[in-house]
Amino acid sequence: MFPISAARRGHTLVLGGLLLLAGWQLSLELAGGEMREYRVQSTRVVDTRHENLNPPAMADPHLLLVTCYPFASGDVNGPLRYVVLARSA
Repeated sequence: MFPISAARRGHTLVLGGLLLLAGWQLSLELAGGEMREYRVQSTRVVDTRHENLNPPAMADPHLLLVTCYPFASGDVNGPLRYVVLARSA
């Protein structure tokens, strides 16, 4: 699994303001230049006051993207997270 977390302080390059949809394909370039392809399986908003962000173990390669939500909120310590699960394409 490749978990990627985006924060408001200049790291929202992956998710900032973009609602990804199931079926969309994502390309991830690793530090060494290797490309990995993923397809979005699901998206949801998680309230961390009531649910942990512990993803289940998965046999196939997958990518978990997490960022603060709502994207334009002024509350930098808010409990909501936008979570995207993508599997190897």
